[in-house]
Amino acid sequence: MAGFCDAPYYLMTSMLDHIVKTNDKFDYIVVTGDLMSHDVWNYNNISHMSFIKNISDNLKTYFKDTPILQVIGNHEGVPIDNVAPHYAPRQWSMNWLYGSMLKNWGDYIPGDQNDTMI
Repeated sequence: MAGFCDAPYYLMTSMLDHIVKTNDKFDYIVVTGDLMSHDVWNYNNISHMSFIKNISDNLKTYFKDTPILQVIGNHEGVPIDNVAPHYAPRQWSMNWLYGSMLKNWGDYIPGDQNDTMI
């Protein structure tokens, strides 16, 4: 059945738990984007912001003292592959996405860069 190709949520949390228990402190973590599931027909701004918050919260919980560098993937935009620049026409605006990223990743973004996120 289509739409069930993603790993279950408990796999991610079990993996993070295992990593923390079996490894020393990391210098930093790089998250390479594409946080969304593969059910592209259900993509919407609300679910994307929820995914970003959930994954960010999990990483912050498991790696409290580790800098986390996050990158936007091509699946973060709605519709898929839409990551428009700030100057794009309003109907293609990604301010909802950039604002969500700033809210959830702000601990790792230098203060002088905040204006570039919204």
